[in-house]
Formats: sequence, C-alpha cells, structure tokens
Amino acid sequence: MPTGTLDPQQLISDECSDIHFDQKVPSVIIVPKKWRGQKEYIPLELLPLFKDIKTQIPETEIKAKQLSYSEFRSVDVDFPLLVISTTVLPIVLNIIANYVYDNYIKKKARSIEPPRFRMRYIEINKTGLKALEIEGTPDEFHKELLRLLK
Repeated sequence: MPTGTLDPQQLISDECSDIHFDQKVPSVIIVPKKWRGQKEYIPLELLPLFKDIKTQIPETEIKAKQLSYSEFRSVDVDFPLLVISTTVLPIVLNIIANYVYDNYIKKKARSIEPPRFRMRYIEINKTGLKALEIEGTPDEFHKELLRLLK
C-alpha cells in the first residue's frame, strides 16, 4: 500500500492529544513512539534525518516529556508521527526522500529482503487537517514521496 488516507482526528486522539491545533503550532512536530506505553523514543537510525529537518526548518519541535533514542534495529523502518505545516511539507518530504535514497536505495540494503518503511503524517493547512500513511519497500516509499512532491 503506497499511500492511504487516515482519519486525522483519530490519529490525534491516539497519538498526540496534547497538541492543540487551534493555537499556533510549530512548522514540524515530531511525535515519538511510546515504548510499552511509557517512554517516548526515536529510532537512532533516523536521528540524522531529524537533525537535517531541524537544521533546514528551525521551527521543528519534538513533542516528548522523556525522550530517548532506541538502538533497537528492526527489519522495518517505522517513523514517528509527523505533524507538518503545508508551507514546509514539500521541504520535509524532499529531505526524507533524499535520506531514503542515500541510505537505502543507493547503498542497497545489506539484508536479503529490503526493509519496509512506514510513515504517517498529519498535514496542517488553512482548511483543516489531512492525514496520510505511506508504506512500502525503499523503492516504493521513495517513488511515493516523489509522486507526492509533484
């Protein structure tokens, strides 16, 4: 499934109910995953990607009370939830597409079976919220990001 739409209100309720969209929010919010419902974490392998996003879009915020970085490596790459303003969405998707290309396509994954990527994001625009999920192998994921950028 390259791209699917999600219910943004359900996603907010499940993962980021403390963000109030009626107020001014940062251009990008990274909502870390919760480990066993408690500690919030970001996969260590994605840290360079999020540092790059923060460098290019300084008004990026990581929404966590007690953040840690997980060294646990999985076959799959599961991104934290991203909340992105429409104005910077193309920049963020481009940064992610470049990261996937440089680290997984160009280098060709070392495993026999390529990893699967899964990313969910909420886009904040003037008319409301839109939520999408992108899933697939590095090639599928990259192609879908490029399609969304057109």
